[in-house]
Amino acid sequence: MRFVNKLGQTHLDPDYPRELVATGLSMDDDRAIQPGETREVKMEAKDALWEVQRLMALLGYPESRFGGLLMTWG
Repeated sequence: MRFVNKLGQTHLDPDYPRELVATGLSMDDDRAIQPGETREVKMEAKDALWEVQRLMALLGYPESRFGGLLMTWG
C-alpha cells in the first residue's frame, strides 16, 4: 500500500496497482528540508484504504506493528 501526496503521484510506477494507492497523505510543512537541517514534520495518512485493506484493526492492538518507507524527491 502506498500513501502519496500530490508530488508523490507524479513519481508512481505506472504498473503499480491503483487499488493499493491512497492519495490522502498530508504534511504540516512540505517545504524542502535542506542539507544539515533538522525539522519535525507531522504526517497524516487519511484514506478509505485503511478500511478496505482492514488495517484499522491494527491501531487498537499495541502488539500489532507495521513499518513504512518514507520516500522524498528534490
